Amino acid sequence: MREDVFTKALTGDLQNRLNMIMQEVPYFWEQGPHTHFTLHGPAHSERVHRQKLAQLAQELPEEERLTQDEIFIVSAAA
Repeated sequence: MREDVFTKALTGDLQNRLNMIMQEVPYFWEQGPHTHFTLHGPAHSERVHRQKLAQLAQELPEEERLTQDEIFIVSAAA
């Protein structure tokens, strides 16, 4: 798994849990079709996580930056 700027702040248990989730994402999409989703798949999850969430988090004012728990939650949701 590639390390990125967004999740570098995660340490220990949260990073391990996120790694497990990210390893299972391709398997989830292979089980399709997921008609309740639009055109999504591993590439979509990767793009949302690596680009969109990281961009959003970096644009937050310094005093409102995400905590480790918040980073984990939005990363896992991607």
